[in-house]
Amino acid sequence: MTRGWSAPSPAAVGRSGPSGRIPGTAELAAIYDADTEDYLSLGETIYVFFMLGSTEGAHVDAVLRYADLEGWLDGRFVFDLGCGVGEVLRLMSLRWPSARYSGITISPRQHTEMRSRVPLIDASLGDFNRASLPEDVDLFISLESIGHVEDLPSFLEQCAASMRHGGRFLIQDAISSTGSRLIPSWGYRLRPPSEMFAAARAAGLSIRAFDTPPFSMERAERYLARSRIARQMHQLAGDSDGTAIYVFEKP
Repeated sequence: MTRGWSAPSPAAVGRSGPSGRIPGTAELAAIYDADTEDYLSLGETIYVFFMLGSTEGAHVDAVLRYADLEGWLDGRFVFDLGCGVGEVLRLMSLRWPSARYSGITISPRQHTEMRSRVPLIDASLGDFNRASLPEDVDLFISLESIGHVEDLPSFLEQCAASMRHGGRFLIQDAISSTGSRLIPSWGYRLRPPSEMFAAARAAGLSIRAFDTPPFSMERAERYLARSRIARQMHQLAGDSDGTAIYVFEKP
């Protein structure tokens, strides 16, 4: 069990938002529950739209390369913010078996699936906006989940306080080049890189790496005719200006 961990039930608290347009925590959990059934039925295990490789494994490898983990991650503690069914952590554990892994998901369906798929990895059920983060984290990862953060400066400050000195924060997310934009039906905010950089610096984090890599839409196109996920993905693709990789570091 991760030291210092506390996460409320998704149904226990509401979610802030103007005029109730943003889904509440329980509603958002239900959205992810339904979508999880869809993408698992299609043989997919990672809830990512902007793919950097032709397979899930290739995508994860491509994202992880930005964090320069070889020779560094062994024996360290990794925490996935929005861990889904645990596939990213599972792939990492095969590559770096001596590291410790944990995470959080808002979806009860994902949490149940993760406990079945990767029973040796501890994960919690809850809303990371309201969870007490674990202590002494060496690597936070967030693949297309940081858009659910409601107050980015405060959240990154909380993450920085939970990180060891020298720790890293690896983020992949959709970007907006024209200012912060909200997808109300999904409660997901697209942010420009400048907003991410400013929040990271205010939290005392330095910028180790940044890129806006090319990506494939083949995976998303497979969903469009078959899955409820398509509604969110279609809007995300239309509103965003691609994807970005950030690696922040705590000096």
